[in-house]
Amino acid sequence: MTITKYQRGDLIEGWNDCPTPAKKLIVTHADLDDKDIATQDVADLIHKVFALDISLPERELNHYQIKLINNVEKMTPPSSDLIFIYHVCDKIIQNQNDETPAVKNELKNQIVEYMMVHEGVSSWCSALKKIV
Repeated sequence: MTITKYQRGDLIEGWNDCPTPAKKLIVTHADLDDKDIATQDVADLIHKVFALDISLPERELNHYQIKLINNVEKMTPPSSDLIFIYHVCDKIIQNQNDETPAVKNELKNQIVEYMMVHEGVSSWCSALKKIV
């Protein structure tokens, strides 16, 4: 009886491989202006977002705010991460009066896509997704 590759434990190329997502840029309407974003600008915007009425317990909000601020302070401009955080926080503030599920889902999907494509962002992306 002949043993197949699978039974021997050999690798079978292409079988059950997950596709690797390609890096894609989140295009904003003001991408050209976003290149000059400073760390302090993003931190100020995060403070404005957390001043909004978010339906999470205060302890959780404080945890996420500290996590985001600490990670933002470690980033050096011009960072694509800073631009992305600025973009998401700006969208949250712009749509604070129009809280439709479509807007929330769009932002959450953008964050998940960003997490899938970029490495080392889960420490702050999960907090950002939670406040959306």
